[in-house]
Amino acid sequence: MVVLITASLARVPAAHSQPVPHRTLQIQDSTVYIDGKAVPEEVLPSGLILDEVQMQYQVYGLERPVVEIQGQPYRLTESTLEVVDQESYATEDTREVPSESRAKTSRSLSPSSDYMQMLRAQSQRLYESVQREYALEHAAEQRAYRIRQLEPGPERTAHLDTLRQTITQLFDLKQTNRRRELQQLQQQVDAMQQRMQQRAAHREAMIEQRVQQLTNHANHAP
Repeated sequence: MVVLITASLARVPAAHSQPVPHRTLQIQDSTVYIDGKAVPEEVLPSGLILDEVQMQYQVYGLERPVVEIQGQPYRLTESTLEVVDQESYATEDTREVPSESRAKTSRSLSPSSDYMQMLRAQSQRLYESVQREYALEHAAEQRAYRIRQLEPGPERTAHLDTLRQTITQLFDLKQTNRRRELQQLQQQVDAMQQRMQQRAAHREAMIEQRVQQLTNHANHAP
């Protein structure tokens, strides 16, 4: 099972500037969608493997951004993805996943942990909410990276305002998710306590039943 990550990567313009380009990339069910349009498999790079990959990016400020898919950088064009050389990508200023954040992004797109598998089985709503939490964490890291590259001024202030809004939203979402997790844990504890009470009420019968099981020759024939 693969975690679905939704990230907004942006270069926020200074106040009163012209609108910046908005691009989208989505991979779902082994299909690539660029700006909402499905890309035919035959025009995609031959080495691109989409099995167990689900991701969604919203990109602002770059007409031809670069994103990573399973560790390989690809440039987003008007109609397809183009392979980007690893060496040039390492020094490219327009890449969409900075080196310090790249490892965290890769982990986010890896197969989910046992906890996430259990969470999805118990509550699809909570599972999706936790994925949103991870996406906001990623977006905050991306925004902070941009801020550290900027000199004091209107653009940096705009980034800081957006980061503060993201962190506020992330804090509230974490609180909500932790409350829901606690509710699920409490339900599990209540169910276990009920089972223990039932076992205690039938203590003698259960003991006798187990004795019979262990000494029944029909069940333990050589």
